[in-house]
Amino acid sequence: MILLVSKQSFLINRDYALLFFGRLVSDLGHHLYNFAIGWYVLTITNSAAQAGFYMAFGGIVYVVLIPIAGVLVDRLDRVKIIYVTDYIRGLSILLAGVMIVFQPVIQIGGIVIDFALPLPQLVLLYLTAFFFSVNGAMFSPAVTAVIPYIVKDEELQRANSLNAALGAVVSIIGGLLAGLLYTTIGIGFIFLITGTSYILSAVSEMFIRMVSHEKNQNKLTLGLAMKEFGEGFAFILQKQGMLIFVIVILIINMLAAPLFGVAQPYFFNQVVQSEPWIYSLIGFAFSLGSIVMAILLSRRTPSTLVNRPLRRGLLGFTLGVALNGFIVFTYEQGIFNIMTLVVLMLLVSFGIGIMITYVNTPVGVALQRYVPKDKLGRVNAIINLMAIGVIPFSTALAGVVIENLPLPYFYLMVALGMGIASTIAYRSKSLRHF
Repeated sequence: MILLVSKQSFLINRDYALLFFGRLVSDLGHHLYNFAIGWYVLTITNSAAQAGFYMAFGGIVYVVLIPIAGVLVDRLDRVKIIYVTDYIRGLSILLAGVMIVFQPVIQIGGIVIDFALPLPQLVLLYLTAFFFSVNGAMFSPAVTAVIPYIVKDEELQRANSLNAALGAVVSIIGGLLAGLLYTTIGIGFIFLITGTSYILSAVSEMFIRMVSHEKNQNKLTLGLAMKEFGEGFAFILQKQGMLIFVIVILIINMLAAPLFGVAQPYFFNQVVQSEPWIYSLIGFAFSLGSIVMAILLSRRTPSTLVNRPLRRGLLGFTLGVALNGFIVFTYEQGIFNIMTLVVLMLLVSFGIGIMITYVNTPVGVALQRYVPKDKLGRVNAIINLMAIGVIPFSTALAGVVIENLPLPYFYLMVALGMGIASTIAYRSKSLRHF
């Protein structure tokens, strides 16, 4: 334990170690939950459109709340926001797990609700998604904004690289466990594990002692909230290259979210009709690529500009999506079997994991370094709002498209969109200074 809190610690310092281990536990549970929920909705509905609508619902709730969340994060204790939202998410998903495992029959007036049936379970999943999105809208900007208070400026790239490695390691463990646990114990017990992980995470985060906010004596009103949120917009517009950067990220998220959240699971669940653990291997390869790049970045001196990794990463991501589409097309034509399919998908996913981490880590460092600490919550919330705001609509639309067009066409559309984002990044003069 002394090693964790010493100045030369691998985990930088005590407060960062507490945050790191708290997120390690909750992220593992969350990864199990994300895998299980996507696969389960597809299983009980047999519909890509329904899966898209489910993802869209949580995204809409998140987008509606993120503006006020960004203002609150800059006013309230960010550490307290982190562990309170973890407690709420943990308790809500524990309750959902109990209902799915024990499948009670509840009578409200003359209405009988049998939780052994698909429809009541689907409604329960929507309610859980609502609680996750409400608290996620507060949690996400709070975590990003708290790191500059916990670590020194020169340690930001190391901290963000460790976060990327954490996410990748958890994805590997969670991905492999998710397929196995879903097959052996079912989604209800996965919910119970996830809920417990969030509560344990909150306990760890409660012991962070860093003061992570500036005191603001002005009483928060709707008008003041809009004014402070507008200051975040003004900062983005004034920072050279940041607006183009946000637009590029918007395009990427609009395309990548339905690709990995709807198209990939649909392909393995409905077209290949594979076991869950086979699909989980694809996530394993992606995470392994992320770990490799995170380790490399943690040993490099951070660059003052992010345009080079952004442009190179986008080009690599575009090529990866195109290759995925080609693999799907050739499989549907019967050119190779499932074993060859999985091997090829593993290789491409490994490369995509490298590219995404190559982009995300320096971008995160740049935002934490150049955005004033008292505006970091708002700016991060605005970027999330603009980048994530399109996801509910793109996922819902993607579900309909996938059900009505051959799946390789969807991959082609995504690759073309990624190509447009890459072109914008390469041709933008203002982005060269960001």
